[in-house]
Amino acid sequence: MLETLQKKKSTSILLALLEDSRHVRELQSEVGGSASTIGSRIREMKEKGLVSEETEKNWPYKKIIKLTNRGRDVAEVLSGLSGFARKRKITLMSFKERMKWPLVLVHRLKEVDGATRMQKLLFLLKRKFGVEVPYNFSPYKYGPFCKNLARDMACLVTAGLTDNTEESYILTSEGEEMAEEIFENLSKKVREAIGSLEKFNKMELRRLLNLVYTQFPEESKGSREIPNR
Repeated sequence: MLETLQKKKSTSILLALLEDSRHVRELQSEVGGSASTIGSRIREMKEKGLVSEETEKNWPYKKIIKLTNRGRDVAEVLSGLSGFARKRKITLMSFKERMKWPLVLVHRLKEVDGATRMQKLLFLLKRKFGVEVPYNFSPYKYGPFCKNLARDMACLVTAGLTDNTEESYILTSEGEEMAEEIFENLSKKVREAIGSLEKFNKMELRRLLNLVYTQFPEESKGSREIPNR
């Protein structure tokens, strides 16, 4: 459901239907967008149980789109939020289990300087310390890289759980509260492994990259050097 809510026109359709049921063309006229986009969103929301479709009993037998009880509950939550807050709420709702890893990492280390360092620290947590982190890393410009991790970090910032002021990741008060609870529920072994990353977090970035390149050459093919930082 959450991926559907994040797609173009989804929230607009739900909010329009909260006022009243609509014919498909009426819906398109009100929220804008192409017929194919509106049609796709309606199909997706039907699959997720957010809307239902009925055909009028009389000519011209138009299809009417209505909110289900579930769809109404979601629409009512979204209707009370401003545009930015609505986006933030959806992002929080779409918090994935894997996102806990960068969150607890920043919680334990207090601050992580930049996206490249974040990528390498979580890679080391997985490959060097054997923690089952659900990110898959591939060789890239500066060593092992995971697109999903990059996306998740952007989502955590948008959701107001992390802040990357001056390119350093720190937790907001809301993020700290969430991360602390998650961290305390991790096993002692995993907590200690995350704590072991502290020395790597304090390394100059160039030294950290050279360490990763040397110890994990397969995941570092074609990598570049980087100036001291």
